[in-house]
Amino acid sequence: MPRRPKTWSIFIIVLLIGVGVIGVYIGFPKNTSEDSNFTEELHNIQRITNNIEVSINAYSGEPNPRWNITYDELSNIDLVTISQLPHCQENVNLESSISFNLILSDRENNILAWLQVGQGVIFVLISESQEGVCYRDEVGLEEILKDEAIERGHADLIARM
Repeated sequence: MPRRPKTWSIFIIVLLIGVGVIGVYIGFPKNTSEDSNFTEELHNIQRITNNIEVSINAYSGEPNPRWNITYDELSNIDLVTISQLPHCQENVNLESSISFNLILSDRENNILAWLQVGQGVIFVLISESQEGVCYRDEVGLEEILKDEAIERGHADLIARM
């Protein structure tokens, strides 16, 4: 069987490297299939969420205030809306400041997803897959939660934020 000339092999290698470089240069999205799977999971969770529990992480030594909330009270900011926000580029440590937790559960009280909101970010963790994504809070969810907390008598905690 005749062998291909070396120039042909080199041409293929150069072509593949060139396509890879062009792909990086024009910004092919990374983990596109992972992002779309995560977004699809959020859409599914959105459909079966029955309860949203909010708590304030106050790190005060006292029990964290908790209450249930609806999507209407969240100005219809839901998982579909959140999944369309830009991803965080920076690492944010929400453990060192007051923040909000939202726990989404189904009719049987199985936890579907957990959101932590604070310092301008929304971190979403899907319970079943243990996958998490950080989004920039460009919809004002943190401010809505602050207003809800004040209406429920937690103005003292919000003042410390």
